[in-house]
Amino acid sequence: MANRTIRVVVSCSNKKKLAAPDDLKINNYQDNLSKKIKLWNNRLNNPATKQYPALEMYQGAHWSVAKQIHDFSSKENLDVELWIASAGYGLIKADTLIESYDATFAKGSKESVADEGKTQCWDLLALRKRSHAANLTALAVENPNDLLAVALSSTYLKALETDLLNVASLLPREQLFLISASATKKQSELSCFHLPADARLVNKLGGNLISLNARIALHLLEKETLHKWNRNKIDKYFNESTKNQLPFKKFKREKLTDEQIVSFITEQISRATKQENKTGFSQTRLLRQLRDTGHACEQTRFRKIFEKTLNDRP
Repeated sequence: MANRTIRVVVSCSNKKKLAAPDDLKINNYQDNLSKKIKLWNNRLNNPATKQYPALEMYQGAHWSVAKQIHDFSSKENLDVELWIASAGYGLIKADTLIESYDATFAKGSKESVADEGKTQCWDLLALRKRSHAANLTALAVENPNDLLAVALSSTYLKALETDLLNVASLLPREQLFLISASATKKQSELSCFHLPADARLVNKLGGNLISLNARIALHLLEKETLHKWNRNKIDKYFNESTKNQLPFKKFKREKLTDEQIVSFITEQISRATKQENKTGFSQTRLLRQLRDTGHACEQTRFRKIFEKTLNDRP
């Protein structure tokens, strides 16, 4: 008898191996959403730049956890598959060849899909032909006896809501696990599928909020010999793990202008050069230093400013 499979679905990452070409930046398509995504899908079906497996294209702290999920070896006779919820490609497998692109369901990005269009966008992306299931509903229909763990932010869960409601009508609670540390606790048709895990687990699992959902999914896999994929045992474990954690403290950081960030980077590089005679500088370290001063900057934005600052230095 073939092993059962658990398919873990995580969000894509904004950080990629290559910069996106202009015709793979979602908001360079100016039209109503239906026509926009039709043009976008046509472009994806005609690759024009270097492609890499999705597992290699995405980068960053969140993605390093996703790779651990992909490489996980189950001791409970389960096959583990990593799937990706992408605002650019829709649902894809970790080995799917993709080009670099700019599209996200997250707020605050120039290439974010408008709030009112996220669910429609996800449904339209599923119309693009591919060699595997085009959405979670199709995945559940094709694999009715397997497990599905969906680890996404509340924003991405909202985009996939209709798809997930369909899945919830197909799979029992024992086979569908929704993991979202940022999801609200209001009652909905999906409430019973959520794991009792929230932002407090960042204290136990480490990392930050961006990577936390993937970390919880990985932790679920790592503890499989304890819960044996029994839903009641899983819920009990996460209830106990969460209640013993201190409340998550969200820092209110002050936003800076581009000019202020450039000034900060230049000052830190100059200081390090004088004190440590350094010629190479860590973007991640400088961003952490900036945030430690009580200021805010999104990682992708900081990276762009950091790279431009280095390029402009004499």
